[in-house]
Amino acid sequence: MQVGSYVSALSPQKGGRIEKGLVLGLVALNIASSALTVAWVYHLFVTRYGTWAQFLDIKTLFWFYIINGLGTALVQLFFVKRVFELTRRHPRRTSPLIAILLIMIAASFACAVVIKVRGDSLGALASAEDRILLITGTVWSSCLMACDLSITGTILAILVKKKTGWKTTDKIVSRLIWFTMQSQLPPTVFAVCFLCEYQLITPTKPYVAVPL
Repeated sequence: MQVGSYVSALSPQKGGRIEKGLVLGLVALNIASSALTVAWVYHLFVTRYGTWAQFLDIKTLFWFYIINGLGTALVQLFFVKRVFELTRRHPRRTSPLIAILLIMIAASFACAVVIKVRGDSLGALASAEDRILLITGTVWSSCLMACDLSITGTILAILVKKKTGWKTTDKIVSRLIWFTMQSQLPPTVFAVCFLCEYQLITPTKPYVAVPL
């Protein structure tokens, strides 16, 4: 299903260069994530089977923050473009909104990079009690949640206002609202759940949240 969606999105009839670039980027990141997962599991259970100290070396896991951060940024940039297309008739309102969304996306990815660098420096000593990891992880998940909520709320508010009272037009708008809910609601719910999980479980060591 996922490969079929990629092929459909890359067809000449759909999307522009930006959309196709985002899709290709996500394909590359998904391949990298799958390859890293397989390599890590192979290293633990085949190459180093029986050496339990390998489970304490979690430097490899921190690469998932970079991959996840890039993937999330690409998806959010896609929806920021949609927000811009819906609100560009009102530049005074659009510019601050787009700027805030881009700042949150940049901040979340920057936090992912900081977590990766900090995790590499700590190595097996990395734990939830490290203040830099705790604060950066909280800011990272908060930015993700705030950005998803802002994008979802903005798109839904604009689409609701587009209803005219005409049955045919309202039917199309209702379908767009439903598609928006299908595409944006799951990541928004996951972002909220991840933030709650991080705040509740992180104080119990040896827990280090890794976005698999």
